[in-house]
Amino acid sequence: RFEHFYISATGGWKLTLTEILLAIHIVGAVFWVGGNFALNIFAWRVEKSGNQEQALTVLELGEWIGFRVFMPISLIVIAAGAWLVTEAGWGYDALFVQLGLTGFVLTFFGGALLIAPSIKKALAAVREHGVDSGEAKSALGRLNLISRLDLLLLFLVVLNMVLKPGL
Repeated sequence: RFEHFYISATGGWKLTLTEILLAIHIVGAVFWVGGNFALNIFAWRVEKSGNQEQALTVLELGEWIGFRVFMPISLIVIAAGAWLVTEAGWGYDALFVQLGLTGFVLTFFGGALLIAPSIKKALAAVREHGVDSGEAKSALGRLNLISRLDLLLLFLVVLNMVLKPGL
């Protein structure tokens, strides 16, 4: 087990393993939640504009980011968090840990089982029928609702991690 990690050879700044894991966990969560927030803002703006090209761009970007950014970051966040729980001695019976794990499972599988297929469906509808068609509006509306609920869930998980109920 690491007792301290020295940032410089001169030993000026030392961090415990707990602090390093916490930093990885927090920075990963910031990227995940911040990226999700920004993507939701773009989607909202496109929804209001009705611009075909922008809609396709945001949908394609969402599909790309979900698989190549959000999924790996979420796995880093959960891995660092799990190691942190062990290293800090909180235990998996702590309420905030259980709530955080529940939130992670819901948002991770919600992304894979709800958001990803909804993006594909919305992309197909916009490409085939145009952004102003009933099919596209329905698909985009469903996707935006699921995405906003996912963002709300992520926000609640962050709030849970900050407040640590039960600790």
